[in-house]
Amino acid sequence: ESGENGLIHGQLDQLAFEGKNVIPPDFDFSDPEAFYKAGFSFDGTFTYAAGSTDLSGTSEGQAFSMNSTSEGGRFAASIDADRIVYDIDQNSTKMAVTTAGLPFPIELSMAKAGLNFEFPIQQSDEVQPFGFGLNLTDFTMSDILWGIFDPAGALPRDPATIALDATGTAKVLMNIFDPEIDVESDEAPGELHSLKINELLVSLVGAKLTGDGDFAFDNTNTEEFDGLPSPSGVANLQLVGANQLIDTLIGMGIISDEDALGARMMMGLMAVPGEEPDTLNSKIEFTEDGQILANGQRIK
Repeated sequence: ESGENGLIHGQLDQLAFEGKNVIPPDFDFSDPEAFYKAGFSFDGTFTYAAGSTDLSGTSEGQAFSMNSTSEGGRFAASIDADRIVYDIDQNSTKMAVTTAGLPFPIELSMAKAGLNFEFPIQQSDEVQPFGFGLNLTDFTMSDILWGIFDPAGALPRDPATIALDATGTAKVLMNIFDPEIDVESDEAPGELHSLKINELLVSLVGAKLTGDGDFAFDNTNTEEFDGLPSPSGVANLQLVGANQLIDTLIGMGIISDEDALGARMMMGLMAVPGEEPDTLNSKIEFTEDGQILANGQRIK
């Protein structure tokens, strides 16, 4: 009705699948809880050697186009009455977008992008494991994009990476497949009992944050932290290059001296200098009696 139009052309090379799907005899997709209880399950992996997508069209009277390519990837999934698992990754992704509103293409690339998670889905009185992971490795963008906010090239333009790997345990308090479930209920769907951060990495514009942590949660005490279960455990963090980045942002006029002073005061409160130049280390500890310690100094 709007008169807008679009064209999509996509391709996957050497697409393959290996897996197993169990379908019970009385298959009724309208009742997910029933067919999962009857034994429905899926466990499989799709792989491909390369992929590409070309999209073009008009939106609100303006022409646009997008092209993306990748050098292969995988999509693995597993689901049954108890758990749901996804593991997705893609290699050497490149994307270019052009619009009538911009006189240049938006070009991005990433060496690797991935997402994985594993969650229990069945209501149970038992504490069950879960996991979550994310990685965006070696993200880059064109110099034209950098030039919009950093025309002088003051910021390091090294590839950026964000990675997180976390595992834990939780108790599921409601069955998500129950058709009678009240999605608008204020009742919590589950209880978080433990969380372990196996890896944390954020590296971009010359600064790098790394860390790990291990926490337990007391669900009988939700008063200390405004309705959240009370945590106990330790997080270890290291920040490299923060002061140099702040100096660069001041020189670019993005932040003021007053803003920088507040940021540096906060870093001084939460961290201590490391052995290497422009390195800050921080050990944040949550105690069972509700205290929070930063490098041994009580801040709550």
